[in-house]
Amino acid sequence: MDFGWRVIPESPGERSIRRLRRALFSAVPLLGNWRRSRALLELESVKETAEALPLLLDLATSQRPELTVPGRRLLASLTHPASTDAWCELAIQAPTSPQAALAREFGKRPSDPERACLFLFVTRQLDAYFEEDFQFQNLRLQYERASAPLRAQVLAVLRSGDRRCLEFFGSRKRLASCSDREIMLALGSFRKHRDYPHLFRALLELPLKYGLPIVGELAGSQWEPDNPQQRALLHRAIEARHGHDYPPPRGDAELGIKLQRLLEDGADIRFENLSEEELVEVITTASPIEGVAAVGALSRRPSLSLRAAATIETSPHWLIRLAGRSRGIFADLLRDEVVDENLWVRESAPRVPVLEFWQLRGTPEHLEALAAAPPSAWAGSLGAARRVLQLVLAHRVTTGHFDAMVVEGEVFAGSFEDFDEEAEDWKLPPEDSTPGGLP
Repeated sequence: MDFGWRVIPESPGERSIRRLRRALFSAVPLLGNWRRSRALLELESVKETAEALPLLLDLATSQRPELTVPGRRLLASLTHPASTDAWCELAIQAPTSPQAALAREFGKRPSDPERACLFLFVTRQLDAYFEEDFQFQNLRLQYERASAPLRAQVLAVLRSGDRRCLEFFGSRKRLASCSDREIMLALGSFRKHRDYPHLFRALLELPLKYGLPIVGELAGSQWEPDNPQQRALLHRAIEARHGHDYPPPRGDAELGIKLQRLLEDGADIRFENLSEEELVEVITTASPIEGVAAVGALSRRPSLSLRAAATIETSPHWLIRLAGRSRGIFADLLRDEVVDENLWVRESAPRVPVLEFWQLRGTPEHLEALAAAPPSAWAGSLGAARRVLQLVLAHRVTTGHFDAMVVEGEVFAGSFEDFDEEAEDWKLPPEDSTPGGLP
């Protein structure tokens, strides 16, 4: 008769560790000491295996000195990333446990940067944490994917009274105000976790220097949006991009530290509280240094009037024009290279203007400019890029309801708000339409 009982087979490693455990915790006075010495020698050779970690932790937290001392020694000598990661994972799940205390004492941390920040935070190693993740970027990405008990652990630390954690609550940061490093960090996390819905939403908002690689990754992922109209958009973007390569974008570092700092000054409250009209006035009347900060403030806003963009584009000072190009405020969508009378602008601005344009600032005027482009603008790799841009701009302009991506303390992660998928005025360019009159 079968009562449904099953014997769960043990691996050779598990059988060996179970045998070592019996020998190490033996209570027989004389024979037990001999068995324990031999077991410790054998355990030394298998200490880095996954099966050995629970035994090592039990030894190190034992109340018996003859077990605690060698257990701590063996734990401190672990060097394999898999062993350390498994140990730190136990600490993350139970940050007040003796195992977590030992991980802190021996200076262990996970090999994955995101997980390392979470480990440092929940185990309350806040000085070390803020050296790694001052603006909570990695922590927010981990929090979004965490279980409810782990989220509670994060919240407990946030509410512990450390003043450095206060900025975590209620903060909102639009994607447009994120640095290149912050954007790449978020996209890297989406890729690592195969978060294709977020990658697709990033495609709809970020400049093409980020969006075109996303199209290629989605093409090879077999993932598709549930909405048929979004699915059609993705298929046509994949078709347009297929077979084309693009030059690597210039990073923020190539703009120079000084210019980056001037642009970041735009986050200062004296600029953030000014209206667009007042910022335009600063750009036209104040010194170039203050004008660049005003450009930085405008670049942090989800929408920008054509007048403001034109003011930056036609500024008599090259530094302001360079600042505008570096932040994608204006871009020559139909030009293949930067055109400016100043050498510094030509050499320092992003190489391919169309790849820098922020699609969240797309307007019907931009879509009309693409529709009126000459046939030469649709040739080659940059022509393919303009086709993708036209598809996405048509999506954004005709949808009429699309909230910008924000990083907010409420959910501790970059989140893309849903748009109204049932809107009757949502549509793609018709299948038989051709950009610029091309066949």
